[in-house]
Amino acid sequence: MLKNIWKYNFLIILYIVVYYAWMLIWRDTLSIGALIENILSLLGIAIALIWVIRIFIHNKTWLKTHPTYGFWVTLICGISSYFLSELAWNYYQFLTPSIPYPSWSDYLYLVYYGLLIGGLLFVYVKNRDKNVYKTQRLNLFVFFISLALVTWVLLLRHVVFDTYSMSVKEILVSLGYIICSPILLFMVYITYISLSSAFPKKSLNIMMISLLMLIFADLIYMYDSTFDIELPCKALSPLWSTSALLLAFSFKIFELNPFEVCKKDNRTELRIHLISQIIPLTILFILYSYLFITNKMNQFTSVESRYILLIFSSLLLVVFYLQARDSFRREKAIIELHSLNSELEKRVAQRTKVLKEENDEMNNLLKKINHQAYHDYLTGLPNRSFSLERISLSIQNCSHFAVLFLDLDDFKRINDSLGHGLGDKVLQVIAGKLPELVREEDMVSRLGGDEFVILLEDVTSKDASIVASKIVESFRNPLQIDSQEIFITPSIGISRFPEDGNDVECLLGKADLAMYYAKKKGKNNFQFYTPSINQTVVPRHTS
Repeated sequence: MLKNIWKYNFLIILYIVVYYAWMLIWRDTLSIGALIENILSLLGIAIALIWVIRIFIHNKTWLKTHPTYGFWVTLICGISSYFLSELAWNYYQFLTPSIPYPSWSDYLYLVYYGLLIGGLLFVYVKNRDKNVYKTQRLNLFVFFISLALVTWVLLLRHVVFDTYSMSVKEILVSLGYIICSPILLFMVYITYISLSSAFPKKSLNIMMISLLMLIFADLIYMYDSTFDIELPCKALSPLWSTSALLLAFSFKIFELNPFEVCKKDNRTELRIHLISQIIPLTILFILYSYLFITNKMNQFTSVESRYILLIFSSLLLVVFYLQARDSFRREKAIIELHSLNSELEKRVAQRTKVLKEENDEMNNLLKKINHQAYHDYLTGLPNRSFSLERISLSIQNCSHFAVLFLDLDDFKRINDSLGHGLGDKVLQVIAGKLPELVREEDMVSRLGGDEFVILLEDVTSKDASIVASKIVESFRNPLQIDSQEIFITPSIGISRFPEDGNDVECLLGKADLAMYYAKKKGKNNFQFYTPSINQTVVPRHTS
């Protein structure tokens, strides 16, 4: 696709270079130069016509559903009319003794203009943005009045005041030539500032350039013809056919991305705003320059001069008012936006702070609830629920481990003789002591009462025996609690995975049996579970 686009670009550039080169080479040979120039002009229009017809036929299936369908149809008809107009012009110039005015060439050329205007109007009406129209309607009005005033002063009044020597056909055709260019310029202006979403941006830009090229060439030619001031209009000859080529090229660009739309970002909006303000002022400046700098006021009657100056001054005031109004609105909007942004940022910060505090509070509460659900309230150690889940997880992930079931010997005697308060303190001291005797990755938990469970992962029976011995040995010294020495000993039962079972209840039950067997063996010792224990010990519980 890009390769084809370069071909189109190359052909257009080559066409312009060849056309101007021919004009420079053959400028002194009038008849041959005119013939070749006309052939080149006709060739450019023919190429443009072939391009648009070919693109249209190739894409007619989906093009019928596109909002620009009517414009491209009128463009094909318009370029066809322009081609016929050029053929007629060549016929009159080379095959007839004189060129009539008006002729079929003039009629067909005006049809070309009318179709271009109608196509742009069709797209604008069908796809116009009402918001853009509301914000730009005063600018459109000023532009239209400015354009009409300049057209009247520079061109139209001379035709109107010289109608006594012209036929009706001549008057109508002359008025058509003069009026069509400003109207087309007005439609170009409307299409551009409204940024019709029906056209891709590149296609729209090329289309605008081609139409402005056509309007420029026609306005210069008409001004030269009206005042007979011998402007170098010969240099404009390639512009007419080149504008047709560029229109066809815009159709090709449209074909590549037909559903891409012009996006209105802040920079685009600012550019359109500046253009809508500058162009009317530029037009009025041209009129001002014409009337005063070139000293042409003597061509007008005093009444007409006063009316022109009145309209001119009024338009200036309107333009300045529009600029002041828009500037005021823009500044006001910016101030309000900054104020709203500041207020929004303040509220967002406040709300974020509140949400963070609430979220932290909720997380802390959840952590507290989760901790309470899985930890013993008295000792802070993991509780029975945590122990069951941890042992179950070890069954899934470890190849072997040991469960130590620890019970304090004669703890009921301490509660009965010294009180439950001191008994609780004993449990707390032991709960702080046991984790120091095992590894960090091991688990020490309190099942309830004076019962503790220790989980030793990835250990052998010998390793478990060493840990159990260390625990028993640590209880040989008395506990110092509230200035009292309290002697207490543990009994420990040990079960192993997978030798002694492969589920949580079984492992705890067998460790419990082994613990009772240790008590039976004189307390203050540890015992491994063996099947023979079942015949000598009857446990209080099995879980």
